[in-house]
Amino acid sequence: MATAPPAPGEGWALSDEVEHLIRWAAKVAEEEFTGADGVDSVYLGGSLLAGLGSPTSDIDVFVVRQGVTGDEVPAQVVSDSRRFDVESLPPGHLLKLARDVTAFPRAAYTNLEVVHLSESRYDAAVRLLYSRPVAEGDEYREAVAHLRENTVPLTRMIMAKWSTECINILEDALGALAGESYDDALFSSAELMQPAAQVFLAGCGDLYVKYKWILRKLRRSAGENFPYDGFCRLMGSWPDGVADKKRLVEDRIRLCQAMAVAGLTGGWDGPAASRWSTWDVRGPGLVRAPEWMPLRAADRIVLAKSIDSVYRLSEQGLTLWGLCDGREHSVVVDDMVRRLGDPGLRPDVERYLDRFLQMGLVRAGAGD
Repeated sequence: MATAPPAPGEGWALSDEVEHLIRWAAKVAEEEFTGADGVDSVYLGGSLLAGLGSPTSDIDVFVVRQGVTGDEVPAQVVSDSRRFDVESLPPGHLLKLARDVTAFPRAAYTNLEVVHLSESRYDAAVRLLYSRPVAEGDEYREAVAHLRENTVPLTRMIMAKWSTECINILEDALGALAGESYDDALFSSAELMQPAAQVFLAGCGDLYVKYKWILRKLRRSAGENFPYDGFCRLMGSWPDGVADKKRLVEDRIRLCQAMAVAGLTGGWDGPAASRWSTWDVRGPGLVRAPEWMPLRAADRIVLAKSIDSVYRLSEQGLTLWGLCDGREHSVVVDDMVRRLGDPGLRPDVERYLDRFLQMGLVRAGAGD
């Protein structure tokens, strides 16, 4: 069962053991850093504060202070045999970070540079969002408030970031497949599952960035409809025969497509991606062509073969494309009409789906 994501201004539910550890860490950080010359704010961040990690995880301490550039290598402090990673940040850093990662309204399809921040920038922003203050300065309060008030554009930025990663990796996987480099295609398609899962998880309200927590995030946030066991099976499989390798690559791609669609539709205006209910990747009916991956910018939605080869469509069109999971044409139409809530739209849905077939966005499945 999915765990409800924290509301803006709240944090993930933590165990008593972790809460005790965080309070102890806050006390150590307070004694070590607050009151020192030039220190404005001190806060704790990291996987523990995001409901991840374990009681043995390192604790990250962030210190906003004068006299640093932000490029320093994090220092380490040891207290009672526990290591603290201490990162020093210059004044102005937090506010700039908060504004940069919530700039989605400027992320037009022709201006995707806005979302191409480094993974570490998004990671720092989410750590700040889920942080625990030790000493609050004005900038810390303003930056955290900005992130909490702009969770939707932050989520959209994260989904756009990972969606562009998906498009690039899909190109690699399909290129390897076309070149009959089947092991390379398997490797790339396994890599593809990580950013695709991040798109979906962001749409579920689970924003923490680090790849190593994907499985735990899926267990807590993906919902009862998500095929967790199937995800793990696809991620870990490595067959021998050429036909099996090709099939596994396509199965992985189609699950990644479904995760991206769920995030970019159900998770667009709030954390509801876990409500997506159609995850099958095989069947004799209509299936999504593996050459395409969705991307949603501030001004348009596209299916992309590459950043330069796209097909533009609406949110309803993206949902319809996502519903092509091996079911028959009429069943897909029925499902979409039900979602639209207007039987009178059936002819429009049928025409839209026929257009997908003509454009090669959807094709007949091979079945089992």
